[in-house]
Amino acid sequence: AIRREIGGSLFIVVIVTLLVALSDLVIAVGVGMALSLLAHLQTASRTVVHRAFDGSSTRSRIARPLRDLQRLENEGHAIRILALQGPLFFGAADSLMVAVDQHAPDRGALILDLRRITSIDSTGAAALAQIDRNLSRDGVRLLLAGLSHSGRAMIREAGHMAFEDDSRLFEDFDTALTDAENQLLAESGDGPANRRILTVEELDLFLALDRPALDLLSGHLHRETYSTGDRLIVEGDSSDAIYILASGQASVLKTLPDGRAVRLATYLPGVVLGEMGVLGDTARTADIVIDIAAVCYRL
Repeated sequence: AIRREIGGSLFIVVIVTLLVALSDLVIAVGVGMALSLLAHLQTASRTVVHRAFDGSSTRSRIARPLRDLQRLENEGHAIRILALQGPLFFGAADSLMVAVDQHAPDRGALILDLRRITSIDSTGAAALAQIDRNLSRDGVRLLLAGLSHSGRAMIREAGHMAFEDDSRLFEDFDTALTDAENQLLAESGDGPANRRILTVEELDLFLALDRPALDLLSGHLHRETYSTGDRLIVEGDSSDAIYILASGQASVLKTLPDGRAVRLATYLPGVVLGEMGVLGDTARTADIVIDIAAVCYRL
């Protein structure tokens, strides 16, 4: 694709140079601008969809219990993703709407990954608004990931109020995919928000143990409660315990040299935390912070 673009640019340069030599500058400039516009329109309309896939073949950075992973594997086709690229303007809007018609699910969510979109004009924003209206009528949620601030403003200027509260606009693709996964699980009544505190017997880690073994293990487990914002594990501390999340939510945060904290992963109930440091007898390599008030079993 890059070679074709370079070849097309060289062709335009050659044509303009010949026209300057054989005709006059005004004609050469006019022809050059027309050829450049045609090439731009052709490239934009041809490459707007970079990749199409679904939620059965990709996962968010959420560490989920086994039953959630199995359900997402079986029903992940209800989450469809279109990764877009290039400028989204009138030359690409029609091809995008055709692609959405081809790939949109019958239920669930469609994620448009816009991180490779270089610009959005009013026609592109209007196309996104129309796509959302069409999907809403069919009961499908449209999620926009990686949308720039200028792109958000353009969508609002297109007059589509559904995006006013930002609830379906996401800074990155992983956060959008997380939202779609949570919604899919919640539809079955078994989403993270609907769960009670897991007992020791319900933890994936101990499913293969018989009753005597569970009773013995329970004597070494300490149930602890944490509030939102608490640090369960602090980077640099010694690794002296393993935690099993029984309720709530926790995230792994890594502090960069410039002081910013980056989320590496998020954990849901049933997942083991901090085991690598204990097994390797090394210091903690990142913080684990409680996102939603949690109960943990400490071993």
